[in-house]
Amino acid sequence: MADRFREEHRPLTEAERRLVDAVKATAADLEELIDACGPGREAALALTKLEEAVMWAVKAVTARPSSAGPAAHDPRDLVG
Repeated sequence: MADRFREEHRPLTEAERRLVDAVKATAADLEELIDACGPGREAALALTKLEEAVMWAVKAVTARPSSAGPAAHDPRDLVG
């Protein structure tokens, strides 16, 4: 059976930690832009979907075995 709820956590590598941090920092920047769009259902939906996207991105990083390593790029290249 799949470990859906990940009862055991593994420590992240430094590269994985940087990637997770870059995802979250980029999402925070996007959140500010969405907030600037003003209140309303559309903005609320955009924020909800942003939260979901961050969750899935972090799960993608943390779900793979540490031997697989992070993506083949430096996450600092992703943020300006």
